[in-house]
Amino acid sequence: MNDFEKQVWDNLIADIKNRIFEADIPDVPLNIIENQVDNNTAICIPYQRYKGYHRMEGFYDIAMGDRGGENELLLTKDGEKAKNHLLEDIAHDISFEYTISTPEYKAGLNIPINERDPRDDYRKDWFALLLQIEKQVLKYEEFRAEVIKYEKCMNHHFKSQFWVFDENSMEFRYNEGENSSAVKL
Repeated sequence: MNDFEKQVWDNLIADIKNRIFEADIPDVPLNIIENQVDNNTAICIPYQRYKGYHRMEGFYDIAMGDRGGENELLLTKDGEKAKNHLLEDIAHDISFEYTISTPEYKAGLNIPINERDPRDDYRKDWFALLLQIEKQVLKYEEFRAEVIKYEKCMNHHFKSQFWVFDENSMEFRYNEGENSSAVKL
């Protein structure tokens, strides 16, 4: 990137950092937040990702697969779209790193997969924290799209909507309604 392009990129990153550090992220240690913000705003993680701004193409995020392929994750001239893309990545990675560090997650690793109760799915806590962060840093329309996306992820292996996200309590709850025919597949 030339000096102008670097300045555009640095301005975007400064805005992202402000949004993340001003958000009230519950229970997550600052070192996890700082680590993920640094990882997700780095211009280059060799052999993994390249991000930045080019005056002709706009903002880009390209993942380099470990098998040699490229995956264009973002190519846009829209600064708001680029910002949302990076904020979603950061929220995802903060919530995942925190969730897998909890004693509850680690205790669940000792339970054989065929004996696990679907109500103890660790992803519900991971995705709930992710959505709590995204609600604070994204516009409501983008946040709602993320809720739909993660409800779909949580319900992937069920015939009906086993999990619903409650925006009031900001958590996934087990859908025990009379229309629920949730069955483990």
